[in-house]
Amino acid sequence: MDIEVSVRDGKMTDFYFSIGDYYRIPILFLIVKEARVEPNLVIKLRRDGYRWYEIMLKFGSKL
Repeated sequence: MDIEVSVRDGKMTDFYFSIGDYYRIPILFLIVKEARVEPNLVIKLRRDGYRWYEIMLKFGSKL
């Protein structure tokens, strides 16, 4: 897990949080980015038995 925060003049200017290695499923983040949905929704679908391809189709992804 990587976390990076940049602060300038007492205000946060940048925030970076990476958990890709934790889940070992970077496809999750690609789907979230392209479909503009919350990661928890994609995780729930996976836990419900959907395959990655089915999840991409569900959100109309053209990956």
